[in-house]
Amino acid sequence: VVYGFIAQIMVPATSPTRSANYFFIEIGYKDSQLTNTQRSYAKAVQADQVRAVISASVEYTSNVINYALNYVTFSFRTFTELTSNEGIVIEGDDFTAGLVVKNAQPQVPAGATPFPETVFGRVEASGGTRPIISLRVGRNPLAPALYQLEFVLENPDAAQAVAGGWTIGTWSNVAEWGTINSKPIDSAIKAEGFVINNQMAQARLLDINDAVREATGRNDRPEMANNLIFGFQLSSRPVGLEMELRIRGPRGFEFAENCLGQVEVGKDSVFGPNTAAQWPTTYTEWPGKCCLQDGTWDGLAEPTSCQGVGATASITIKQGLEQDRFYVLRIGVDANPKTTPARNLWSIEFGSESSDPFAGIDLWTFSDMHVLPVTEAQIRSQASSLGADLFQNPVRITFKPYNTIPCDVATFGEAQCAGASNVSSTSGGMLRVHAPAGFEFVNENGICTFFELLALVDPLHSEQLEYSSDPTSSAHVLCTVGASGTSNQLSLHFVGGTPLERLRIHTLTVHVYNAKREGAAEEWQLESYSDFTTTVNTMLDSGKVEGFRVRPVLDTFTIVNTGDIRNGNALVPDVHVTLNFPDDLENGDRIVLSAPTGFSMLPDDALPDF
Repeated sequence: VVYGFIAQIMVPATSPTRSANYFFIEIGYKDSQLTNTQRSYAKAVQADQVRAVISASVEYTSNVINYALNYVTFSFRTFTELTSNEGIVIEGDDFTAGLVVKNAQPQVPAGATPFPETVFGRVEASGGTRPIISLRVGRNPLAPALYQLEFVLENPDAAQAVAGGWTIGTWSNVAEWGTINSKPIDSAIKAEGFVINNQMAQARLLDINDAVREATGRNDRPEMANNLIFGFQLSSRPVGLEMELRIRGPRGFEFAENCLGQVEVGKDSVFGPNTAAQWPTTYTEWPGKCCLQDGTWDGLAEPTSCQGVGATASITIKQGLEQDRFYVLRIGVDANPKTTPARNLWSIEFGSESSDPFAGIDLWTFSDMHVLPVTEAQIRSQASSLGADLFQNPVRITFKPYNTIPCDVATFGEAQCAGASNVSSTSGGMLRVHAPAGFEFVNENGICTFFELLALVDPLHSEQLEYSSDPTSSAHVLCTVGASGTSNQLSLHFVGGTPLERLRIHTLTVHVYNAKREGAAEEWQLESYSDFTTTVNTMLDSGKVEGFRVRPVLDTFTIVNTGDIRNGNALVPDVHVTLNFPDDLENGDRIVLSAPTGFSMLPDDALPDF
């Protein structure tokens, strides 16, 4: 016998996340014992997901009054696929009035889910009224996903103490949103926005010397833990007993979830242990004294908590800070970004004041990095039996260093060798390349068999510079390869009188034995050092770049110039190419044949004959 019943229920705003998303039915639920006659039947049925927009949040660059380039990012996850003329509406509440939306078409932050170009944005209202943004789907459907959409907003000229809210929903016939012809698709969600604060007198990231850098654990290399010193000055005296100091960084920085142990405000610790004697006279010591005999603060302006979420740290501080005083603090960062952020801006908020965004740190890393091989084919033999018959793959690595790699200061002098570097060397610096495991740099007894290092022409340099393996050259560079087990490591020692200049694009071409197994592309790593010791203290830049995948090698690949025509610029009418593939080619596969530089494979206005 099948039994059933009908009952009305209230559908929640979103599917539950703190409990199972199931309906349960149990026969004998009120009985107290689990026996064959009591509580003997039960069933669980999974519930459908609630059709709702979820995981909404709002990030911003600065909430100070009159700021005209406030990049605001709306993050949210949709549930239903949206088709032509359906879309998304982002609606501000009354407390967002005064915000002006500057671009209707959203930008997508790096790494976020791509947004189709056929989604058309429109600002429904802005300025003195509540801002409303609609996004209409064109010919390509918009799949359900987590999206991050960035708009440029101009902040109003008056402070707003209540954080504005933003409602995000999906709608049919979005061009007629606000009328009965447009219906909700997924249930909307409301995300808290931000207050609008008055202008803070000043705030900045402090420049520090090498001694303070070492004493505080400053490390500006990618993905490394770091310590940053900030300074700020308030325009008015705070009135709250406890207030929140918020440090907001560029996307990619990561603060610890509980960051209180990484905050330093003491005169004897901000610039390193026992540094009170070096405290600048223009800086104000924080009220109160840290620490008393029992290790505690005496109560004034004490940081009592610190919560980190991504690139934002929120520090609760007791009453005691004054206006027109310049305060400094040091805070630890769990990880720097992989690369210097495109919008490298920080800001500070305290109480009802916010700073203008100010410049962040440039990471000590390589930019404009690329790895370009001649071939992606795997080698045929084990690494231990590499021989002259194996193809030596020329690989070109392009990079731009942030720091100059110095040459031999002891021989050629600091003026010539240190250049624009912030670190000088007595023995010459080094550039080290780490290829993925399985690759080997071609060498004879640890010396590279071939390398070409070029400093390219750019607006500041009219001539190309080529480094040399010749010991008599002023641009002498010694190229070595690690011993067995580390032969995927190559080092360039700048033993001559020419440094490797910062912020200039260079190319390094070396010969490599590819890995013997096919596989996906892995990262290559570059590191630079101020000398040959390769320690943390001598490291300059560090960076990673995606390499190339290793593919199965052809069983046969030959090119025969049947007429043996070898004159320069001569037309070769008959070239035989033989290819034998290890796997079957399927419909839609392509064969791409690349010739060396200088060869033209297509005659003018004609296709080749096959």
